[in-house]
Amino acid sequence: MAKIVRKKADMCTGDIFLPGQRAAHFRIFGPSTSGTARGRMAPRPMRKSLLLLVVLLFAGLRPAPAQVQTLLQGEWRSYLSHNRTIAGVEKDGLIYTITTGGLFSYDPQTTEIRTFSTIEGMSGITPSTIYHAREYGAVFIGYSDGMIDYFTDPSQFQYLSDIQRNTFYTDKRINAFAADGRYLYVGTNFGLVIYDLETGLPDTDISQFGDNASRLPVSSVALYEGEVYVVLQGVGLFRAPADFPNLKDPAVWLQEDSDTGLPEDQQVLEIGARGSQLFARTNSTVLVKENGFWTVYAPLDEPWNKLIVSDQGVGGTRIDKVAIVNRFDLKYTFFIQANALDAVPYGESEFYVATRFRGLIQFDEWVLTNIRPAGPPSNDCVRVAAGNGEVYVAPKGYNQIYGPDVNALGVFYFQTRNGTWTNLDSVNGRLPREVATGFARVHYDDESRTAYLGSWGRGLVEVREGELLDFYTCEKDGLPTINQICTPSNLENTRVSGIDFDPYGNLWLSFDFARPPLVARSPGGDWTQVPDSRFPQGHHIVDMIVDDYGSVWMINLSQGILVYTHNNTPDRLDDGQMLNLRTGLNQGGLPTNDVYALARDRDGFIWVGTGRGVWVYYDPFSIGQGSIVDASAPVYERNELLENTVVTSIAVDGGNRKWIGTEDGLFLVSENGDAVIHQFTVENSPLLSNRINDVGIDQQTGEVFVATDRGLISFQGDATEDNGNCGDVFVFPNPVFTDRHEAVTIRGSLRGAKVRVTTVSGLLVRELDAQGGTAVWDGRDVQGRKVRSGIYLALITDDNGEETCIGKFSLIAR
Repeated sequence: MAKIVRKKADMCTGDIFLPGQRAAHFRIFGPSTSGTARGRMAPRPMRKSLLLLVVLLFAGLRPAPAQVQTLLQGEWRSYLSHNRTIAGVEKDGLIYTITTGGLFSYDPQTTEIRTFSTIEGMSGITPSTIYHAREYGAVFIGYSDGMIDYFTDPSQFQYLSDIQRNTFYTDKRINAFAADGRYLYVGTNFGLVIYDLETGLPDTDISQFGDNASRLPVSSVALYEGEVYVVLQGVGLFRAPADFPNLKDPAVWLQEDSDTGLPEDQQVLEIGARGSQLFARTNSTVLVKENGFWTVYAPLDEPWNKLIVSDQGVGGTRIDKVAIVNRFDLKYTFFIQANALDAVPYGESEFYVATRFRGLIQFDEWVLTNIRPAGPPSNDCVRVAAGNGEVYVAPKGYNQIYGPDVNALGVFYFQTRNGTWTNLDSVNGRLPREVATGFARVHYDDESRTAYLGSWGRGLVEVREGELLDFYTCEKDGLPTINQICTPSNLENTRVSGIDFDPYGNLWLSFDFARPPLVARSPGGDWTQVPDSRFPQGHHIVDMIVDDYGSVWMINLSQGILVYTHNNTPDRLDDGQMLNLRTGLNQGGLPTNDVYALARDRDGFIWVGTGRGVWVYYDPFSIGQGSIVDASAPVYERNELLENTVVTSIAVDGGNRKWIGTEDGLFLVSENGDAVIHQFTVENSPLLSNRINDVGIDQQTGEVFVATDRGLISFQGDATEDNGNCGDVFVFPNPVFTDRHEAVTIRGSLRGAKVRVTTVSGLLVRELDAQGGTAVWDGRDVQGRKVRSGIYLALITDDNGEETCIGKFSLIAR
């Protein structure tokens, strides 16, 4: 079979749980001091069946922490939620579950969990369906864009990309699979595609069945007694001989009807085959076809959303329950208090239930166990801030037009040193109820190790290492609101849109649509409001930073930039003046008034992300003195940097280089923007999506966190912030194995320092320039030759040659 192979990354698993670690679980057997409770089987009235009622308590449930390995330079790691599961299959004793964060496997014997994403070779992280082709020994995963991943061993994903690459069809979502060993039948939103698995190529595609319109969705597929059965969504059930030479002929496909016993008043929604039986699900009945005729297998009290056909029996899922039926009767039902989407039979009596919000739930002898990898509660992430091994993620707080999106998601907090995720919300008591909704902004202050969490409606929260320090609202602290209304019925009106500190220690907050939209809190705790009269009519402040001179730069949505200067009186925060930087010569020089990002670099320049690329204000001091200065565009390959690209985020690393998030991927550019060092897209990297919401950098480690519209991922950069003195030198990996490690990271440098790699006898091997506080060595000498095994020293000298740090490491050449 023709195969396209993408190897798993050598050193980067991306797993939250490492091999050998146990999955978090919580079992309820019945009231007892051991925290367990046993459910009871009760007779169902008027039925020869049993009803199993089991309640799963989710409160306080937390997956076990994972030890997080240090990333090597250039490696990726995903931080994805697997709470929203979709469907699952069993293969070789493992349960594989697709989620909105990719895929994870669970071993019931060892309780080991492994997660898979684009880092491990998946083509995406938002699959639509999964299928185990037992005769072929492979698991197939379909996506909404038509892509198909498959594997016999999950360490090596392979791909069928023909549907995705086809330009004739627009809606290519994969809905269902069926296979007979050689041929794979794929139900899509435009019809049926048949793959020849021996060649890896499409054999045929069918877009019309009978006299019906073409390109209708095929929602379910089954193979039964030499025929292919498909459910044409909203139309009915069709069949054709599997070995017919021209299945593209619409006349070959016959619709099942009352002639074969199919009730005319019931529409088939899903089908599944088992031996000599073909089962069909309608809204009120499970039907079975035997010996060429349909009969009722079991009536349904309420509609199912999924049909389960296996050797253990026939059943289905319905919101909060899974039911198993016998012919004409209900065998038993177990309740799970979670929205059940699919169930995977395992062994004689176990089921693994995919749920909409609670991960995977194991049902075994009336005991429910929750199984989910460690991760954030959801993959929503509009902003991210990091520092000192801590990561704060604001999930979302507003909709596409910046209206409040009231939600109780809280803020997601991750500690890299121990691999634990904590949801900061009011449910677990981490945040006060007065302000624990709609978080859309996060700011991390490295010096105080304090994070500031901005709610798009309720105010500001101050935390340190995930613990509440204080909170600020319109009721408690007089924070501004829309139309200056602060009543219990108007508590969604304090929309924090920007958070930053000035050089004098004042905390500045901007507010969207508020009057006034800008306030400051002094180091002594006093609040000062900038008069609303300083602002133009109809202001719409959606973000803000403060420059090195204390001027406040604000994005005024679709109206350019507002700059509030303190008028040379930094002790008076309310007597400054306002400048408006817009398009036009001597008006600010912006290419468009659509501004989406602001960043202050290590030289004090202000970098601006617009709807037409990146522009820079190189003289913020003059602007702070009240002069209008025009922006300039960095020039890359004779063009303006990222010209005509929508720039959504800019972050500055320890080497003063710029990480730029766009709607077309992630870029790393040089200090002055005249060179593109990296360009990452979903096509050439594990990046989850080309649409970047935000970029945050842990300046102490150099890890670059990328918030996308599909989740959070990170890249280990090669620049860190220098600590201003010659401290501890951290060299990793140590020891270095040249057949496994492509580079050596030397961290602990001073900005602009020279790093010399030498032998212990003092022979110079290589001289490197540090990016911020980090240098990277490729294991070669000055002549480009790979070095021999031995002990090496890293000598770091500041730019004056006055201070030297020493690190030692071993290298094993293989």
